[in-house]
Amino acid sequence: MSTNRSSSSQIERYLSIAPVIIALVIGLGIPASYLAMKYEHERAAIQAMSRIHGSMVIDAINKNPDMWKFEEHTLNALVENRVAESEAAEQLPRNQNRFSIVTLDGEVLAENTDQPPPAPLIKHDTPLFDATQHVGFFRVEDSMREVLIDTTFLAAICGLLGLYVALSLRTLPLKALRTSYAKLFHLAHHDSLTGLPNRKFLQDKLESAISISLSYPPSVLLLFIDLDNFKDVNDSLGHASGDKLLRTLGRRILSSIRASDTLSRLGGDEFIILIEDYPDDTESIEALVNKIRSAIAQPVALSGKMVKVTSSVGVARYPEDGTTVVDLLRAADLAMYDAKSNGRDAFSFYSKELSELVHQRLEMNEGIARALTDGEFRLAYQTQVDQKTKKTIGVEALIRWEHPEQGNIPPSRFIPRAEESGAIIDVGGWVLNEACRQNRRWQLEGHPPITVSVNVSAKQFSHEQFLKSVEQALVASDLDPQYLELEITESLLMADATKAFSVMKDLKKLGIKFAIDDFGTGYSSFSYLKKFPVSTLKIDKSFIDGICSNQDDESITRVIIALGHQLNMRVVAEGVETAEQLAFLNESHCDVAQGYYFCRPVSPERIFEANSLMVSENEQD
Repeated sequence: MSTNRSSSSQIERYLSIAPVIIALVIGLGIPASYLAMKYEHERAAIQAMSRIHGSMVIDAINKNPDMWKFEEHTLNALVENRVAESEAAEQLPRNQNRFSIVTLDGEVLAENTDQPPPAPLIKHDTPLFDATQHVGFFRVEDSMREVLIDTTFLAAICGLLGLYVALSLRTLPLKALRTSYAKLFHLAHHDSLTGLPNRKFLQDKLESAISISLSYPPSVLLLFIDLDNFKDVNDSLGHASGDKLLRTLGRRILSSIRASDTLSRLGGDEFIILIEDYPDDTESIEALVNKIRSAIAQPVALSGKMVKVTSSVGVARYPEDGTTVVDLLRAADLAMYDAKSNGRDAFSFYSKELSELVHQRLEMNEGIARALTDGEFRLAYQTQVDQKTKKTIGVEALIRWEHPEQGNIPPSRFIPRAEESGAIIDVGGWVLNEACRQNRRWQLEGHPPITVSVNVSAKQFSHEQFLKSVEQALVASDLDPQYLELEITESLLMADATKAFSVMKDLKKLGIKFAIDDFGTGYSSFSYLKKFPVSTLKIDKSFIDGICSNQDDESITRVIIALGHQLNMRVVAEGVETAEQLAFLNESHCDVAQGYYFCRPVSPERIFEANSLMVSENEQD
């Protein structure tokens, strides 16, 4: 910032000096050039006349040598003739020039007038020769008075012109420079979309705030704001709507803070608020953060729809959480990241423990990428038993991670990280391909055909290449689509029902079946549910756990089974672990049961073993 100001000051100094130089060039240079030009013109003119007439005088002298010494009147007549010829030829104005014949001693022997032209004079002498002897000069003189008068008049005009130009150049360019510099400064330090200060401006302001806090009691607070699911708005409504949303929320945040506070946009959907002289108590900070989050969460009209966006906020304080610009920004970023990781629509204060937690998350992300490359993932399968035939009619594919150093890492640890980082697209693709290959391999080994169920995450389902990835998995494995079932959640369906219906419709045409996983825990609209091409409802394990002890769970389970049958769907109960639970499900006419009572998740080699359908009480998952 100081460098920019220094450069601007130098330019202003140059622009202050330049008008003076230009004015001098105009006021002095033009008259001087005019005078030099006129002088050279006059000098050349009298030089030409002097030589021409001098040569004629020489010819006359040579014809009559005695004329030079004794016939002064003849010389005068000769000069008069020269003058008359010049005037007749209109080479010079009358009485403007003086012609004379001068001896070597300077004595004037003959002249056209005894009144010299007004000073200052310009003259030229042409040597006169009698035979070969130098006897004198033929002199022509002219006045420079009129040229000087004209030059003086021109100098006055040029002086005024130079003064006008100097004043203009000292005002207009400097004003334009300052205006341009202000515009460039604003462009360099503000976001073009929202008009808010950008990262550079924030860093400079934060650095200044920290410097002030070194002398005064420290009171610097940073709020790092990230909009939740902003990408969904861009993807569903377009970037124009996303830009409008950012501008609207930027204005709302500004209205929620003081005029002395600084709101900046870092890019994308990230904002930072710099607050100086804040009340240094947790309750006041929480009240401020909640006020901002509440303003952001108010619905916004976009493309004819009312869109509600929540936010995740990270809070960092100086000097507790950092003493430099970099440290404070990093602390606020980590706190925001923690709030987003804890379910979003929340805020979090920075703590030293967060650094270690984030480090672990980064390690997890790197480990997931390595696991895909090094083949550390594997699939286990859990059977689904038809309650009428008591036969295995399908299996659910469940991913497992066999870490070379940490051993088996449960899905509850790495799936959320994969969702958050976007690695779930690749992980889910691997599961889909591997499950299809394994199911086809069982068929080629002579086992009876069964359906393999594969869980699909929301990010995976909404990915633009999802439909193509399913088709490729079926082609690569040569699996008949009727033996593949995709499990999706209620929340996935309702997030964008129109898009979900379109994707499911295309996949249904291929012959693929769909199941709604964890049914009863989401917020499905039954009017929407009946429109989706769903063939299976899976009752969440949380209801199955309580059907023998909780009247509500029992009632909900019965309603789900009845609802599924009314919609011509097969109903699967997850998490069946006891004979009492199974008896209740059979009494309620549940179609399929799945759980530890029948089989824990096992390797593909064990899924068709005769004893795999029953499990001992001591077997561990």
